[in-house]
Amino acid sequence: WAKKNKKSAIILRFNGIHGGSRKSGVIYNFCLSAYHNKIINVSSPNYYFSFLFLDDAVEACLASLRKEAKRGSAEIYNISGRDILSLKQLAIKIKKHLNKKNIKIICKNDFKINYSCLSIDKAIKNLDWLPLHFNNRLKQNIKLWGLN
Repeated sequence: WAKKNKKSAIILRFNGIHGGSRKSGVIYNFCLSAYHNKIINVSSPNYYFSFLFLDDAVEACLASLRKEAKRGSAEIYNISGRDILSLKQLAIKIKKHLNKKNIKIICKNDFKINYSCLSIDKAIKNLDWLPLHFNNRLKQNIKLWGLN
């Protein structure tokens, strides 16, 4: 389309977005369980994700609007989180951030490993965009959700 119409296009491919006013998803559900002193059940402990938070997705959109794209071309960028974590690591980080030393984390004995991660190297380089580290975004969202 871009080449045929001598236009430019920037396409952003987002990973699942967490945080903000969205009160669902694995991050929120693990936080809610820990906050209420309930067991964190991790059914797929070896599933790895590069979690994307809403604020980083917004920053990527703004960065793409500032980018001058070449006429007649389309560029595609993966937009995802900066850090790769397993669901087990996620549960441990949430427990630590909420200072819930007595919360149990129960992991299903699932040895299957799965990665749901996108490489963001091209977006970092060409869009002048960099998502915050996971710990910083987690801390912000725990506060936003009133779970601190």
